[in-house]
Amino acid sequence: MSAQGQSVLLPSLAVAASAVFWGTTWIPLRRIDGPGVPAEWSGLLIYLVPALLVLPMILIRHRQVIAGGLPLLVTAIAVGACNGLFAVSMVFGEIGMVILLFYLNPVWATVLERIVIGTPIAGFRWAGIALGLLGLAGAADVVSAVFRNAILQTEVPDRLRGRLSAIFIAVVTGGPRVGDVEAGGVAALAGPQASVVTGGLACLVGALVVARAMPALPRWTRPRRRPEAAAEAEGRTA
Repeated sequence: MSAQGQSVLLPSLAVAASAVFWGTTWIPLRRIDGPGVPAEWSGLLIYLVPALLVLPMILIRHRQVIAGGLPLLVTAIAVGACNGLFAVSMVFGEIGMVILLFYLNPVWATVLERIVIGTPIAGFRWAGIALGLLGLAGAADVVSAVFRNAILQTEVPDRLRGRLSAIFIAVVTGGPRVGDVEAGGVAALAGPQASVVTGGLACLVGALVVARAMPALPRWTRPRRRPEAAAEAEGRTA
């Protein structure tokens, strides 16, 4: 492998490993919190191991660390506080929302950088954020499909499951085709940029309309079945 290929491979592996680490941090944190260990101590234990691993590097490069001065110290404290709060939120918060907010760090960090510091944002950075958001949207769509199928198979009565499955398939297969017609028509009339913007706005408006029309839908949880009802259901499926 060429030197250029190695220079790209190692940072890519580091980013992938970091993403896996941050995406699964909640598992040991919840395990430690289970026996009654406070969230602050569980977060400290999680970060103590990598801190000990990085300590020799800090000692070797102590001159560069000292040369960084106050800005480097403030940055280190801010990053440490952010990671500590992230660990605590993993214990007390909703895992999906916490991870989503964490992976949206580049978005709101870029916005704050532009508003507070006034740093100009390069086009490739906006392109990277857009690609990241597209990846999150795809992941959310996959998770949503799993949830939809699970609810359809477990909560819908047997007499209605076939009808709702037909409606579900019609929406899943026909909805994107309607969107293709809308996107193509707007692109032909006003250009591709207007097509993307209007399509995104239409999705947001549609989500708000559904949330307003069905306020109980976002708060829906699976109802707990009584023990006798659960036993009867298991008897019918046996």
